[in-house]
Amino acid sequence: MKKTFPLSVMILLGTISANAQAPTQEQIQQAQASHDRFFDSKDNQTLSRCSDEAWTIIRQQEELRLLGKNGPWVPSADVMRKQSTIDECRYQATKSYDDVWNTLASLLHGELSNENTLLVREQLKYLEKLRQVQEFAEAASEKVLSDYLFDSNEQAQSRFDRLADRYNALVDQLATVQLPSSYQRPARLHCETTSNHLGEWSTITTECQ
Repeated sequence: MKKTFPLSVMILLGTISANAQAPTQEQIQQAQASHDRFFDSKDNQTLSRCSDEAWTIIRQQEELRLLGKNGPWVPSADVMRKQSTIDECRYQATKSYDDVWNTLASLLHGELSNENTLLVREQLKYLEKLRQVQEFAEAASEKVLSDYLFDSNEQAQSRFDRLADRYNALVDQLATVQLPSSYQRPARLHCETTSNHLGEWSTITTECQ
């Protein structure tokens, strides 16, 4: 007699090529230094029009991404609140980007004096910074969700494992009980977990027989 208990959870995870080389410690330190310079700049935050809360959340998520770590587990309501805060920052950064682009277009349609040339260069730098803010915000929103799904899957897997252990304990207890010869004793469960990567998604399946 076979019993099958599938447990499938789709989780959003970035997959890494098997042939890709891990970054060196020096590269990680350089990336962290660049990250700190960007988020330490109050001008960058002011330019993006992001709130202090959004700026802090995005910075934290980017730090975790650089270190290859997951954030602490948070309830789904907090995930939605964080994503909403991040999305508002991205929306404001997009509006700022459009404003800067319009300013740049006006400068390019005018006479390119030395002063205007400096202003054009300044606007181009603003555009690059705002593009980075939008990318950081998008990555932060995805990471908040992927960390939540990963932790939720871990919790579900843990509960499933405990149930299987309890079932096996009951089977072991029944093994010492005298039963009618016609009664088919239940068999212990043997569980295996497999993971199939599908692009940025992974299907984690646990089957017990």
